[in-house]
Amino acid sequence: MHVRVAVRVRPLLDHEKGAHASTLLRHDGESVGVVGRNGALVNFAVDHVSVGAIAQETFFDASGMEPLVNACVDGYHGTVFAYGQTGSGKTYTMEGYEYSPSKPGRAPEPRVESTHPMRLGVVPRAVQMLYAKVGAKNREIGEGAGTLRVLVSFVQVYKEQVLDLLNPSLPDGPGAARRPKHAASSSRTHTHLTN
Repeated sequence: MHVRVAVRVRPLLDHEKGAHASTLLRHDGESVGVVGRNGALVNFAVDHVSVGAIAQETFFDASGMEPLVNACVDGYHGTVFAYGQTGSGKTYTMEGYEYSPSKPGRAPEPRVESTHPMRLGVVPRAVQMLYAKVGAKNREIGEGAGTLRVLVSFVQVYKEQVLDLLNPSLPDGPGAARRPKHAASSSRTHTHLTN
């Protein structure tokens, strides 16, 4: 098993700039230094660091998604795991969609069709790439036994609630009663290919 770590640090927002905030991060492309609570610099080894305003496509390419998708097409399981505090840019990085204003009592809805392709994040890009590669592989194999089939789950664990992001009408998604409610707070995408 290989784990690849890509760090993306969003640009400061206008209200953060107005409050004279700064990014407490130092990086050299292979390691990240973060200022800890006691003021000491803590270093972490990583595979990629993106800081500031970079294009979604650039981050997708640099984060190593194509080898992961290729491994899935070859029959291996792949997971993309986004972790960070609220407001750090996980949803933008993973989805990238523009959202309609929320209605009372409802979450905002993504504008999937009208979102500009350059805004698309890791998940839609990975899914597009996956289906293109599976289609090419199936054409290569030909009809009959051995063609590939894609099974995907896309869940978010937030405040100990498991949310099925492919079917947002189900607050906890299918099978939620069987899932533990104490998983880490993050978004995960699992892609399984079977033949």
